[in-house]
Amino acid sequence: MFQSKEYQEKQLRYSIRKVSFGAASVAIASLYLFMGSAAVSASEVQHVNGEHNTVTNKEEAKKNENHTEETLDKISLTRLIEEIEDKFAKGTYANKTEDSVNQLKTALGEAKSVLNNAKTQAELSQAHANLIVATTKLQTKPEEKKEAPAVDTTNGKATVGKKATNTEKASESNSIANSGSRDERNGKALNKNKLFRADTATTNDDPSANQTYTAPSENASLAELIQKLKELAEHIENNDKIKDIDSIGATKDVEVGTVKEIDEFGGWKAVEGGKFAIARKTAEGVYPLETINSTLDDTVWLQEQAFDRRTEYTLLLSKSITRANRDETAWDGSVYKPTGVAGGVTKNVARYKGIEKTFTAYSTLDGSDVIVKFKPGYVGDSDGSKANYKVQVYSITGNQETLVYETTFDPSKDANDDKKIVTKATDGKNKAKIKISNTPNTTTIDSGVDNTKRVDFIGKSEAEKLMAKPENLPNGESGTFTSKLIALPKGADHYKVRISLADQNRTGMSYQAWDEKYSVPVTGLDFSIAQDTSNVARNLLQRIYDKLKATESADKNGKTSQTIQDYEAELEKVKALLANPAARTPNFKQALQDLLAKQSSLKTDKTGLTNSKAELDALVNEDLTPGKTTDTAKAYNAAKEAAKTEIAAALTVINDENATPEQVSAALEKVNAKKTALQQAKDGLIVAATTEEKAKLKTDSDALKKVDTTGKTADSIKVYEAEFEKLKDQLEVAKNEAAAVLAKENNASKAEVQAAQAKVDAAKTALDKAAESLKDIDRDAAKKEIADAAKKATDAIEASTSLTQEQKAEEKAKVAKEAKDATDAIDNATTEEGINSAKENGKLAIEKETAITAINAEKAAKEQEIDNNTKLSDEEKSAAKAEVAKAAIEAVEAIKKADSKDAVDAAKAEGEKAIKAVNPIGKEKVLDAIQKAAEEKIAEIDKNDKLSAEEKATAKAEVAKAAIKAVEAIQNATTQDVVDAAKAEGETAIKAVNPVGKEKALEAIQTTTEAKLAEIDKNKNLSTEEKAAAKAEVAKAAIEAVEGIQKAEIQEAVNAAQAKGESAIKAVNPIGKEKALEAIQTAAEAKLAEIDKNTSLSDDEKAAAKAEVAKAAIEAVEGIQKAEHKKL
Repeated sequence: MFQSKEYQEKQLRYSIRKVSFGAASVAIASLYLFMGSAAVSASEVQHVNGEHNTVTNKEEAKKNENHTEETLDKISLTRLIEEIEDKFAKGTYANKTEDSVNQLKTALGEAKSVLNNAKTQAELSQAHANLIVATTKLQTKPEEKKEAPAVDTTNGKATVGKKATNTEKASESNSIANSGSRDERNGKALNKNKLFRADTATTNDDPSANQTYTAPSENASLAELIQKLKELAEHIENNDKIKDIDSIGATKDVEVGTVKEIDEFGGWKAVEGGKFAIARKTAEGVYPLETINSTLDDTVWLQEQAFDRRTEYTLLLSKSITRANRDETAWDGSVYKPTGVAGGVTKNVARYKGIEKTFTAYSTLDGSDVIVKFKPGYVGDSDGSKANYKVQVYSITGNQETLVYETTFDPSKDANDDKKIVTKATDGKNKAKIKISNTPNTTTIDSGVDNTKRVDFIGKSEAEKLMAKPENLPNGESGTFTSKLIALPKGADHYKVRISLADQNRTGMSYQAWDEKYSVPVTGLDFSIAQDTSNVARNLLQRIYDKLKATESADKNGKTSQTIQDYEAELEKVKALLANPAARTPNFKQALQDLLAKQSSLKTDKTGLTNSKAELDALVNEDLTPGKTTDTAKAYNAAKEAAKTEIAAALTVINDENATPEQVSAALEKVNAKKTALQQAKDGLIVAATTEEKAKLKTDSDALKKVDTTGKTADSIKVYEAEFEKLKDQLEVAKNEAAAVLAKENNASKAEVQAAQAKVDAAKTALDKAAESLKDIDRDAAKKEIADAAKKATDAIEASTSLTQEQKAEEKAKVAKEAKDATDAIDNATTEEGINSAKENGKLAIEKETAITAINAEKAAKEQEIDNNTKLSDEEKSAAKAEVAKAAIEAVEAIKKADSKDAVDAAKAEGEKAIKAVNPIGKEKVLDAIQKAAEEKIAEIDKNDKLSAEEKATAKAEVAKAAIKAVEAIQNATTQDVVDAAKAEGETAIKAVNPVGKEKALEAIQTTTEAKLAEIDKNKNLSTEEKAAAKAEVAKAAIEAVEGIQKAEIQEAVNAAQAKGESAIKAVNPIGKEKALEAIQTAAEAKLAEIDKNTSLSDDEKAAAKAEVAKAAIEAVEGIQKAEHKKL
């Protein structure tokens, strides 16, 4: 699982490497040379636990440096000493054992001594750590235990009342034996005035956490017990408050994109007065840098953040000891080490001991089972190790607190055992990592002091913005944790849930991270702490069963054998279920439902009454009055109401468990009588005419009159009038009969209305035939001219290349409207003159719309031309478009005012001409380009370290002159071509400014010359003449270099002349011979005088000795004359 490409890549962060003295040591060596060190040495890279730690040995170099005393940071140790002394003064340690207090006093005295005398930061850090360890070893004085009364917890369960055991392998740091059971509070007597400890008390403002069950009284009725079980929920949710995590988070004053330490959230408190953290998303929607793993080289491991990110806030239960908070107290009091830590180890801050919350037990009498659910995840991976969770549950009975459940789990692994079910969280799928600085993956340790530096960190805000990019966005998903049932014993009045980091040495984050890091995420969504109600349900069903068994004989008396057998079998099923320890609330509720169903079948036989009532119910439930006449419906409804009264009476008998057969028979007779009466009323219902039928009859009857002859020819009107006179009698008869039927209103039958409608229809048919003699005035020719004009306009719109499809559709709609209006006017005209007027007006309106469309098309084309002109600025484009819009508006207004086609065409032509005349010149972008070229050239001059201040000023003046000339030419230009030419000429002139720096080169020659002359003067081996000769050589080399620099025309030539001159000057290294020869002469003369004074020698012996001296002197002189350098 850990051999993936990503894992191997991450392992490189801790791989062992060696580098030889080379490029990596050049910077260090250069530093020591600059400081005047006589020797520089670089040690090999050290290798500790697979981490890459570069350690530079500077001890030898420091021998030649001036001693600088280390600046010590004493703040942390000073504050800790003051805090402990304050607690001694307040008597805080009065309840601690004398031995542990004395050990703390000893450590306190040692810390004070170190504070006053320490020479290094390491001494202070060690003293701080020793003092922390001493405080952790404080032990509370033993107190007398007060045992709670024994409570029977068997309840038919094999596991109830037995000591809870953890089948997982115990570890030295995480087993129950080393955690809750060794809690100094465990088994301790509490305040007599309180039911439980103050730090675990529930609050009245958290109703879901304090739900309790009220059992029915001892003499509760069967109905009360049944209702209680029916209403009983399967689970009681205790943790609703934290589910509104964002609302609660908003009260904690957490800045956007930050992490804040808190000690309470939604009733969850930090364990033992410690702390936990709340994180809020950044403005970009990601959780802050502190909530995701990063390593020494500032690699942020994006895929390693996998938790529920649906909320604005999340809680984090662990804080790692990293570079950022190295002085914080670790859980074991150890001192932070920047390197050399075991693989996967990052220590937890001492104050971060997890969160806990106390809830009220739902039923103290019956006990309950707790189920813990939440969505775990992880925010980092250290050498393949994630931060593991620990979940603990304590039962609280009166003043005793007992650990009943504990488990630990890795959120990145599936699990299903006797304690829990875990579905693993999964890594993200986006980019694996990003870098937020140039920090190398190495540390620098000097004499035990960590001098590692963070290089080019982009900043927290920028890092989080980089994380929020779509391709980088962390998107790992959370898993789920669900505990198996956790039994609270009978008598427990409260229980406490605690969630914390399982292994205090493994927070899942890199201990070498540069930022503070938090892990073990917990969110309020889907965070459930619930109590199973099966024990309560079992108790209720047992009481119901007992009551039914007590009345079993009476219940079965007089009932059929089959229903008795069914009932007895169901009672046996309930008995077996109550003996089953695995049965849960849904089982008990279903058993109750089945038992009551069987009990109800034991009722007196009322089948006949029930069936007859059902038949009457069916008749009553029919609604047959719609569509019936009022009088027959009234009679039917009266019979139905009487039937309803009898149904209610029969139902009383049916529901009466003590009803006699005589009562049932009497009720049956009455029900049958009402059933017969209702059936007769039903048969007497008459179908009424519908509202629509009557409305149609009235409408059609009212329509029996002359038609409108408007728009008809005169001859056809005369014929029609004659035919109408012949039909007057028939029309009158039909109308009178319709009126008589309609006068009956709701009592008019369908048949009556249909008969009257037939006569009206016959009269209408005769009247319609008479109207066929009417002839219309001709309107088609006028409409065709309108249609032709509309088609011509539509074709012109469609042919436009400037209009969009939406604009074409809009223009076509306008033409269509004008055409329709004209056609409608033609249709509405009653004379030939009116038709012609409507036609001409319509054609002119269409011509106007066509002209306006042309203006809009020209406007759109010109605007597109302006938009496509890349040489125009946004402001120039806006100004040009405004001119176009003005010309278009004026043209449209002129077209609308035109009263003839010629006037329309003239206004259109004038508008198109005005729009086409708008041709803007782009100058702003060109001016910006000149400005940019000038600024870039000035920046180039400023960065040229070869130029003196005067040379830079001169060059900048040339740039400014060229820029001003270009700007003036652009401002005076009247065409785009002239503008573009002025831009090109200006940019060329600016770029042509390339100054050559000579002053600094001359200064360098001067400095080198002076240094060499001083060196010659200090050389005691040279004679005056030799020094003069050497200085002359230096002067000659300097003069040649100066002349070369002065003649150079480009920077490269200046640099070459400078380098050549410096080399020539430095090459002058004279050898002192004259003083050496004088010394040989002096020595030879002294030796000859000594020989002459020696009276022990004969003349021949003296002559021989002098010859040897002369020979030695000659050889020495020859050696000096041949020497080319001084032998050191």
